[in-house]
Amino acid sequence: MGYDKLSKEELIIILNEKDQLLAHKDRVSLLGESIEEITEKWRSPLINIFNSSNNVQIKKMLGTLDDDLCAKELDNIIKNTDYLLQTIEDFSSFCKDTKYYNVINVQSLIPKVLSIASSRIESKNIDIQTQFDEECFIKANENELMQVILNII
Repeated sequence: MGYDKLSKEELIIILNEKDQLLAHKDRVSLLGESIEEITEKWRSPLINIFNSSNNVQIKKMLGTLDDDLCAKELDNIIKNTDYLLQTIEDFSSFCKDTKYYNVINVQSLIPKVLSIASSRIESKNIDIQTQFDEECFIKANENELMQVILNII
């Protein structure tokens, strides 16, 4: 196309359209990556849910299920299900281009992350110890920060 015969306004329109096309391609690429990340992030919680429910079912069949174990496994299922639901919310927020940042207490966030990754941590015989000298706060999107920590683990 011969750009030398176009007015300045027409060139600006063409450049804006190209920018919008590039932004759209980037967005589609990011959505693909996000779906891949969701698949990876859901694997561990789904395994935890399966293991906990399977454990309760087997113990019940054997007649060895006690209230403490049942409560522990149900709590694990609830925590992991909550994480899965929050991942859906995060993905939905990503699609809407809205992000909410809050002041987060890192000391309270770390145990949440560790409980989500507990089966992966235990299966690899990893011993994670945390030590905080004082409270640590950060302004961030809580679930994005959790996902970063999970990726590190």
